[in-house]
Amino acid sequence: MVTVAEQRRYVHLTHWGAAEIESDGRQLTSVRPWREDPAPSRILENLAAAHRHPARVDQPYIRQGWLEHGPGAAARGNDVFVPVSWEAALDLLATELRRVYGRYGPDGVYGGSYGWASAGRFHHAQSQRATCAVTATGCRRPRRGRPP
Repeated sequence: MVTVAEQRRYVHLTHWGAAEIESDGRQLTSVRPWREDPAPSRILENLAAAHRHPARVDQPYIRQGWLEHGPGAAARGNDVFVPVSWEAALDLLATELRRVYGRYGPDGVYGGSYGWASAGRFHHAQSQRATCAVTATGCRRPRRGRPP
C-alpha cells in the first residue's frame, strides 16, 4: 500500500501545458493542470490512466515470421506479433543494423519517417528520431518530404 509520504509530486511541461503530476515511484497516480495555468487543458487529466490503458504497447513486439525466418516481406500485414524482452529486442535490432550496414552501407538505413509527428519543434518526432538515427548510425538524413 502506498502512503501519502511515498507519493512524489512534480510540475512538468507537456504538449498540453503545465501539469501537476503525482507518482508512487512506479507509475503516475494523478495528472492535473497546473493550478496557475490561466487556460488549462483537460486533456492532462487523462494522462495518468493512459499509461495503464490496455491498448498501450507494454513491451517490444516482433513479427513471429521474422523471428522464425529472418528478414523478408513474407506475411507482412498478416503476421502475428509476439512479445520479447527489451534485451532481446535491442540485440535483434543491433544484429539487423549490422547486417544492413554491412550489405548496403549507410544508405541502406532510412533515418526518416512517413508522417508520424507530434506538436512543437522540440518534440517533433520526425526530427528527434532522424537526429538520433543519423547521429548513432550514420544513416542518410531524409530529404524534406521525400521518402526513400
